[in-house]
Amino acid sequence: MKKLIVDRFDGIYAICRDNDKRYYAIEMSELPAGLSVGSVLEVDDEAGTITAEGKK
Repeated sequence: MKKLIVDRFDGIYAICRDNDKRYYAIEMSELPAGLSVGSVLEVDDEAGTITAEGKK
């Protein structure tokens, strides 16, 4: 499982970064509601899910 931090919002995308300073643009429609800058996301590639940390 990978953890990403929401760095900023740009149009329809949330720009997120991982601990290695790699950036990812994820469409807002794919993310849980109520995110803000600094929110932590858990990405499970096997299950194909993205959840906000602490909100399963």
